[in-house]
Amino acid sequence: MDVKIGIDIGNVLTQRDTDVAPFGKDYLNVPAYEGTFESVGKLVEWFGGTNIFLVSKCSMLNQRMSREWLFHRNFFKTTGVPFENLYFCEKRHQKRIIAEEHRLNYFIDDRWSVLRHLDDLDLMNKLYLFNPFPEEKSAFESEYTGEKILMVESWAEIIHHINPDK
Repeated sequence: MDVKIGIDIGNVLTQRDTDVAPFGKDYLNVPAYEGTFESVGKLVEWFGGTNIFLVSKCSMLNQRMSREWLFHRNFFKTTGVPFENLYFCEKRHQKRIIAEEHRLNYFIDDRWSVLRHLDDLDLMNKLYLFNPFPEEKSAFESEYTGEKILMVESWAEIIHHINPDK
Protein backbone atom coordinates (compact mmCIF):
# COMPACT_ATOMS: atom_id res chain seq x y z
CA MET A 1 0.00 0.00 0.00
CA ASP A 2 1.27 3.45 -0.92
CA VAL A 3 1.63 6.01 1.85
CA LYS A 4 -0.34 9.13 0.90
CA ILE A 5 -0.08 12.32 2.91
CA GLY A 6 -2.33 15.39 2.98
CA ILE A 7 -0.83 18.70 4.09
CA ASP A 8 -2.67 21.94 4.86
CA ILE A 9 -1.06 25.19 3.67
CA GLY A 10 -1.98 28.02 6.04
CA ASN A 11 -0.23 27.86 9.40
CA VAL A 12 1.32 24.51 8.40
CA LEU A 13 3.51 25.37 5.42
CA THR A 14 3.23 29.13 5.86
CA GLN A 15 3.58 30.98 9.16
CA ARG A 16 0.28 32.70 8.53
CA ASP A 17 -3.26 31.40 8.41
CA THR A 18 -4.79 31.46 4.93
CA ASP A 19 -8.27 30.47 6.09
CA VAL A 20 -10.19 33.07 8.08
CA ALA A 21 -7.48 35.68 8.59
CA PRO A 22 -6.43 37.70 5.57
CA PHE A 23 -3.29 36.31 4.00
CA GLY A 24 -2.11 39.94 3.89
CA LYS A 25 -0.67 42.37 1.35
CA ASP A 26 2.84 41.08 1.99
CA TYR A 27 1.75 37.49 1.38
CA LEU A 28 4.70 36.64 -0.89
CA ASN A 29 7.04 37.45 2.01
CA VAL A 30 5.26 35.27 4.57
CA PRO A 31 7.89 32.83 5.84
CA ALA A 32 7.54 29.07 5.79
CA TYR A 33 7.88 27.21 9.07
CA GLU A 34 11.40 26.11 9.87
CA GLY A 35 12.23 22.92 7.98
CA THR A 36 9.07 22.93 5.88
CA PHE A 37 10.62 22.58 2.44
CA GLU A 38 13.26 20.11 3.59
CA SER A 39 10.68 18.01 5.42
CA VAL A 40 8.24 17.91 2.53
CA GLY A 41 11.19 17.05 0.27
CA LYS A 42 12.01 14.16 2.62
CA LEU A 43 8.41 12.92 2.42
CA VAL A 44 8.68 13.05 -1.39
CA GLU A 45 11.96 11.11 -1.23
CA TRP A 46 10.39 8.43 0.97
CA PHE A 47 6.93 8.12 -0.59
CA GLY A 48 7.08 9.82 -4.02
CA GLY A 49 5.83 13.23 -5.05
CA THR A 50 2.57 11.87 -6.45
CA ASN A 51 1.67 10.68 -2.94
CA ILE A 52 1.91 14.10 -1.29
CA PHE A 53 -1.16 16.36 -1.51
CA LEU A 54 -1.70 19.97 -0.49
CA VAL A 55 -5.26 20.42 0.78
CA SER A 56 -6.35 23.87 1.89
CA LYS A 57 -9.64 25.43 2.91
CA CYS A 58 -9.70 29.10 1.98
CA SER A 59 -11.49 31.81 0.02
CA MET A 60 -10.98 32.26 -3.72
CA LEU A 61 -8.72 35.26 -3.05
CA ASN A 62 -6.58 33.30 -0.59
CA GLN A 63 -6.48 30.36 -3.02
CA ARG A 64 -4.88 32.67 -5.58
CA MET A 65 -2.48 34.08 -2.99
CA SER A 66 -1.59 30.58 -1.78
CA ARG A 67 -0.79 29.45 -5.34
CA GLU A 68 1.29 32.59 -5.91
CA TRP A 69 3.16 32.04 -2.63
CA LEU A 70 3.90 28.41 -3.56
CA PHE A 71 5.24 29.43 -6.99
CA HIS A 72 7.13 32.44 -5.63
CA ARG A 73 8.87 30.12 -3.15
CA ASN A 74 9.49 27.46 -5.84
CA PHE A 75 7.69 24.98 -3.60
CA PHE A 76 6.82 22.46 -6.30
CA LYS A 77 10.26 22.51 -7.92
CA THR A 78 12.10 22.44 -4.59
CA THR A 79 10.07 19.67 -2.94
CA GLY A 80 9.01 17.52 -5.88
CA VAL A 81 5.30 17.71 -5.06
CA PRO A 82 3.43 18.00 -8.39
CA PHE A 83 1.27 21.10 -8.90
CA GLU A 84 -1.60 18.75 -9.83
CA ASN A 85 -1.69 17.62 -6.19
CA LEU A 86 -2.88 21.04 -4.99
CA TYR A 87 -6.53 21.06 -3.85
CA PHE A 88 -8.73 23.74 -2.35
CA CYS A 89 -12.14 23.56 -0.72
CA GLU A 90 -14.51 26.10 0.78
CA LYS A 91 -15.49 24.34 4.02
CA ARG A 92 -13.36 22.47 6.54
CA HIS A 93 -15.37 19.25 6.42
CA GLN A 94 -14.78 19.07 2.63
CA LYS A 95 -11.18 18.05 3.27
CA ARG A 96 -12.63 14.63 4.11
CA ILE A 97 -13.94 14.27 0.55
CA ILE A 98 -10.47 15.01 -0.84
CA ALA A 99 -8.86 12.63 1.68
CA GLU A 100 -11.26 9.84 0.72
CA GLU A 101 -10.93 10.47 -3.02
CA HIS A 102 -7.13 10.21 -2.88
CA ARG A 103 -7.07 7.52 -0.18
CA LEU A 104 -4.84 9.54 2.16
CA ASN A 105 -3.23 7.74 5.11
CA TYR A 106 -1.81 10.75 6.98
CA PHE A 107 -2.96 14.34 7.30
CA ILE A 108 -1.25 17.41 8.75
CA ASP A 109 -3.44 20.36 9.72
CA ASP A 110 -3.43 23.14 12.30
CA ARG A 111 -7.11 22.73 13.10
CA TRP A 112 -8.89 20.21 15.27
CA SER A 113 -12.05 21.43 13.51
CA VAL A 114 -10.65 19.76 10.35
CA LEU A 115 -9.04 16.66 11.82
CA ARG A 116 -12.17 15.61 13.69
CA HIS A 117 -13.79 15.03 10.28
CA LEU A 118 -10.95 12.66 9.29
CA ASP A 119 -10.45 10.72 12.52
CA ASP A 120 -12.89 7.90 11.71
CA LEU A 121 -11.59 7.20 8.19
CA ASP A 122 -10.36 3.59 8.08
CA LEU A 123 -7.46 4.38 5.73
CA MET A 124 -6.16 7.15 7.96
CA ASN A 125 -3.20 5.92 10.02
CA LYS A 126 -2.27 9.12 11.81
CA LEU A 127 -3.39 12.74 11.92
CA TYR A 128 -1.09 15.53 13.06
CA LEU A 129 -2.45 18.63 14.76
CA PHE A 130 0.31 21.08 13.87
CA ASN A 131 0.96 24.04 16.15
CA PRO A 132 -2.75 24.78 16.71
CA PHE A 133 -4.21 28.13 17.69
CA PRO A 134 -5.12 28.27 21.41
CA GLU A 135 -8.86 27.79 20.82
CA GLU A 136 -8.25 24.78 18.54
CA LYS A 137 -5.79 23.28 21.04
CA SER A 138 -8.23 23.77 23.90
CA ALA A 139 -11.11 22.20 21.97
CA PHE A 140 -8.91 19.26 20.96
CA GLU A 141 -7.70 18.67 24.50
CA SER A 142 -11.22 18.83 25.96
CA GLU A 143 -13.00 16.80 23.23
CA TYR A 144 -10.61 14.19 21.83
CA THR A 145 -10.21 10.82 23.53
CA GLY A 146 -8.71 8.73 20.71
CA GLU A 147 -5.13 7.89 19.80
CA LYS A 148 -5.03 8.60 16.06
CA ILE A 149 -4.38 12.36 16.38
CA LEU A 150 -1.01 13.55 17.62
CA MET A 151 -0.34 17.18 18.50
CA VAL A 152 3.04 18.37 17.15
CA GLU A 153 4.87 21.69 17.19
CA SER A 154 7.39 21.29 14.37
CA TRP A 155 8.13 19.64 11.06
CA ALA A 156 10.99 17.79 12.76
CA GLU A 157 8.42 16.01 14.97
CA ILE A 158 6.32 15.05 11.96
CA ILE A 159 9.34 13.65 10.10
CA HIS A 160 10.35 11.69 13.19
CA HIS A 161 6.90 10.07 13.46
CA ILE A 162 6.35 9.36 9.75
CA ASN A 163 9.90 8.07 9.08
CA PRO A 164 9.52 4.66 7.40
CA ASP A 165 12.93 3.55 8.70
CA LYS A 166 11.89 3.72 12.38
